[in-house]
Amino acid sequence: MTQTTSNPNSNKAIFNIVTYNEKGDLLRSGNGFFIDEQGTGIAAFTLFDGAYRAEVIDYKGDKLPVHRILGANSTYDLVKFSTLGAKKIAALALAEHPQCDAGTPVQLLTYTGKKKANPTLINIKKADDFNGFKYYEVQANNEEKFQGCPLTDATGAVVAIAQRNIVEGAQHLCAVDSRFIQQLQITNMSILNSDLQAIKIPKGLPENEKDALTYIYMLGYKDSIPALHANNDFIASYPENAEGYTNRGTFYAQHRDYAHSEQDFAQALELAGKEKSTIKADEVYNKISKLMLAKVMNDPQTTAPNWTIDNAIAAAHKAYELNASPFHLLQQAHCLLQKKEYKQAYDNYYRINTQSFDQANQWSAQAKIETWNYAARAYELGMQAGQIPATREDSLHLITLADSLIAALPKPYYPGDAHCFFERAQRYQQLGFYQKAVLDLFEYEKIIGPKNLNDKFYYMREQLEMKARMYQQALDDIRTAKAFNPKDPFYPVEEALVLLNAGLYPEAIETCATYLKQLPGNPDCYKIMGIAYGQLGKKKEALTHLQKAKELGDPTADAFIQKYQ
Repeated sequence: MTQTTSNPNSNKAIFNIVTYNEKGDLLRSGNGFFIDEQGTGIAAFTLFDGAYRAEVIDYKGDKLPVHRILGANSTYDLVKFSTLGAKKIAALALAEHPQCDAGTPVQLLTYTGKKKANPTLINIKKADDFNGFKYYEVQANNEEKFQGCPLTDATGAVVAIAQRNIVEGAQHLCAVDSRFIQQLQITNMSILNSDLQAIKIPKGLPENEKDALTYIYMLGYKDSIPALHANNDFIASYPENAEGYTNRGTFYAQHRDYAHSEQDFAQALELAGKEKSTIKADEVYNKISKLMLAKVMNDPQTTAPNWTIDNAIAAAHKAYELNASPFHLLQQAHCLLQKKEYKQAYDNYYRINTQSFDQANQWSAQAKIETWNYAARAYELGMQAGQIPATREDSLHLITLADSLIAALPKPYYPGDAHCFFERAQRYQQLGFYQKAVLDLFEYEKIIGPKNLNDKFYYMREQLEMKARMYQQALDDIRTAKAFNPKDPFYPVEEALVLLNAGLYPEAIETCATYLKQLPGNPDCYKIMGIAYGQLGKKKEALTHLQKAKELGDPTADAFIQKYQ
């Protein structure tokens, strides 16, 4: 390889980079280069895989910490990142339209630690197209020390980045098109990028404000260090947007730092509604109320004087005063429910679904369903607490609420809707509407699927069917219960009892006789057989079996003995 004296100061843009693991131990080291005066660097992805910290060592020997990861791609083995603390960074320009073919001369720049050094002149050996970019093989040794180093054209602009040739036995170095660097960026969906996730150093934000907010939303609050860095970065970039403070205030509240959360929400209220804010004051108050309610419900042990249920209610009221949205009224209702003000909570829930609101506030069908569910719950709790009269009329109103809820359900029903029918069935049962209760339980079975039920369900429904005099359905259900749990000694007796009540006396006798062969001492079977024989006019057989039931300890047999004597 030959030397050239072209651009003798370009080596100042080349640096050594060192990465560290979670314990602070050395992970890997290699080379990279700056692409702008702000200290944005490019290096190999393999150096950063699994890294928790990294630092750049420039040509002067100064150490610059890697601040944020700005993009990563393991396929092209590239990472873009920002650094902190540098001044007057020497950087290399990227070629806008690199024209490199086989035989084209390029300059390979390497890290030397010297102020001035000549680059190495080499030739492009091979140029292939790959996903809209060029991928090269160059006439340089396939050595690790060259990985991540830039290749420049005659003007000093970067046309490619050197990479190790992974082909077994390969002697020549590879290089990837420098235009791919422009693809290295953080987007609103980068939280799903496995290459970025593999690097544990905090990531930068998307350049667009809206995308940055989406990215923060996708990031969530559980992974505390990246989330806090992202929120801090957003506030630094958009200090007049209240949403940045509500997001960070929410983060602090999620991590029980209520004092800092209060400070951020106070700042959010000052900025909300102004030109550069993406949220208004009512949204901030609503968020405060939600966080206070969550604190009261889930973290009562942490001391935070201002985080009370009364303040949560007050914040929800303030939100509604500023914007009469059903969402704010719903938050009031949730707070009142938590405070056990059931009647007021019910009034709000009912009002949401029966009052016309501004069409700009879109109240989804699912929200309507959930609100009817809450309304029924608040009404029932109010009856139990004495805040609502527990009369039959009020119990009927509970069913009316359940009707409204079910009427709002989309069809076909989803498994999550099944509980609505089950709960209405229970209310029908309490009021003695057994047939309607059974019909709801049939709908419940249809939604859930018979394979997902058990013998307890079918026995429960059989009991209601008996009260509704639905004997054939009762017989089907007790037999299904028996099929689910054939070892339960109670179900064959119950089957015989259903047959007896249905007037199928011979079948009742046969069922009991069969079961007595397995368990000869069952008094219920003898009593059922005695009654069945009695109804058939066979008094002798009736008395014989009833007497046996009495001998086995059935205290009710005497009444039937007297009947058939």
